[in-house]
Amino acid sequence: MIKMIKDILLYASGGNDPFTGYYTVGSPITSTGSASIVLASYPWYTRLMIFIPSMTGTVQFITGNPLGSALYNLPSITSPTTMYLIYTNNQTVLVYVGSNWQVTQQTIIANYNIFMNGAYVQWNVTSGSTISAYIHFEFDDGDE
Repeated sequence: MIKMIKDILLYASGGNDPFTGYYTVGSPITSTGSASIVLASYPWYTRLMIFIPSMTGTVQFITGNPLGSALYNLPSITSPTTMYLIYTNNQTVLVYVGSNWQVTQQTIIANYNIFMNGAYVQWNVTSGSTISAYIHFEFDDGDE
């Protein structure tokens, strides 16, 4: 049995995606919105990645299970950053990475997979904010 990791682009602001390096079409976040994906199988590994290369204003993300259980309010963001929410070894860990790719903060937010049925991401911005964001969701493909 070979497990493959799949990557789904949930949101792109347009321009070069910092994760893939590929050009994307989209627009910056300027108002409240959301994106989600529902999975047919239970993944044993998940990683939600939020890349914010530039921004003005403030954004707050709410993330978790697309079926509505286990939603988490992440801390508000006021400067460019990269965030990873990783599920592995029966823990969901929130990791912030600085501009030099060093971990600046790491927090365990749950002892189970908050993305067990897929991923849901909602963003709320303050009035006048412009957020350049790229949101990816990685997961193992089960028993393919």
